[in-house]
Amino acid sequence: MSFRGQGAFEYLLLLGGTVLVSILVILVMSSGTSGANNSFNESRGEYSSFVKDGIKNAAAPACSIDSNCKIGTYCDPVVMKCATLPENARRAPCYAAGVGFPNGYGDADRNGYVDDADRVIVLHEVSTPGDLVQDQIVLANVYKPSTSGITATDALFIENYFLGKVNTFSGICT
Repeated sequence: MSFRGQGAFEYLLLLGGTVLVSILVILVMSSGTSGANNSFNESRGEYSSFVKDGIKNAAAPACSIDSNCKIGTYCDPVVMKCATLPENARRAPCYAAGVGFPNGYGDADRNGYVDDADRVIVLHEVSTPGDLVQDQIVLANVYKPSTSGITATDALFIENYFLGKVNTFSGICT
């Protein structure tokens, strides 16, 4: 048997494979940034409202307790200024002693307000325990905190609170 030309054929296959991989990498990289400049659509007013809200919040008063902020705002823990609440979010009904301001009950992600993200964090902790630090566990445990750990019932209580079905976490906030 003769194997003449086998080395050349293998070289062509290797070269063709390299060219194919290079083309795929270029296509993936160029398509990944194709919509980067479309994040704000000025014709819909998204950009201008972003700028206006940013300016409005920059001029907001400093806050050291949430009661300094007007209705419809919350104390942003990053800049310690009153900021506009996102849609479908509420200020925490009360605050946890020893956890640090402005961390209120129900605010599992400690961003200063209670919303759907907090409910999702609680459900994630129920399914895969161990991701939350002790402060987050204290804030997320809104249903019978003295007798139970974090459960799906805590997520339900958080959801009912940010949707406005209840006004407080009974048993914690008085």
